[in-house]
Amino acid sequence: MLKEVCEAINSIDALIKVEVINKVTYFNSDEILDIYCAYKTHDGKKACYSYPEMVTFSFISFLKYFESVEDVEKLESDKLAEYVILWLSYKIHQHQHNNIITLKDFYDNYLKGNDKYNEEINGNTDNKIDKGLIDKKINSMAIDIKEMSKYYDPFKSLCNMYNEFDGNNSDCKKCSQKANEFVENYKKLNGDSGIDKDSPYYRVLCTLSNDYNNLKSKCSDFQTLPPIKIAQSYVQDSRQSSLQTYDGTSSSSSIANTLIPVLSIFVAIPVFLGISYSIHYLELINGSKDNI
Repeated sequence: MLKEVCEAINSIDALIKVEVINKVTYFNSDEILDIYCAYKTHDGKKACYSYPEMVTFSFISFLKYFESVEDVEKLESDKLAEYVILWLSYKIHQHQHNNIITLKDFYDNYLKGNDKYNEEINGNTDNKIDKGLIDKKINSMAIDIKEMSKYYDPFKSLCNMYNEFDGNNSDCKKCSQKANEFVENYKKLNGDSGIDKDSPYYRVLCTLSNDYNNLKSKCSDFQTLPPIKIAQSYVQDSRQSSLQTYDGTSSSSSIANTLIPVLSIFVAIPVFLGISYSIHYLELINGSKDNI
């Protein structure tokens, strides 16, 4: 499926033209992407009036492309969502607006209330694309666009590897240089202070490394990736949490061990007194049972 994702990205990127002159962003997109734009020109054609809007409708086109993929089994929803989010973060960061810091900012401003997005992607009950999963990933964490876009370099290297790899003759030499580029980019990101097992960056790095290893299984000469390093702060927090749990359990056990003999004494006193009392006043106790 990765090859299909890469081909879709290359096709859409080729349709987007952006140029910055004197800090002013000028953009132009192909009519194929403009069909989703809301603004109409004087000649009745549709057009996007801002760069974020163009990215929005390019994103919709990206997802719509996979509606036409016949082999549903190739659509691994979770992986597709990771790469869609990665591509979207990169495109936004290329010409980022001041009010858009996280991916959720972009979602709230340009996707959440977008009729085309909700109708074209969400409104189709026969969807092959799990829009709910994509929305959930975007909204569940404050994904920093700048940080996420750093993972686009190894992704592009991976795409180039898959594009150059010929599955028919398994000529690994064609993509060995791209494989080395991927490993270098991977190592730069590995061990980043923001990576912990609960972060979206960790999941993207896992997805990238898995796809690299899938190709490495066919090309044994490729370098072996080092394990993903977890941020030290995350490890320390996990250990601290475990220690606190242990201390809490130990304290509870200690308190319980202390209370048990004390309680036994208090329980024994009334029992002893009751026995003595019953010996001397048995009839009185029997008469008062109904009142207890």
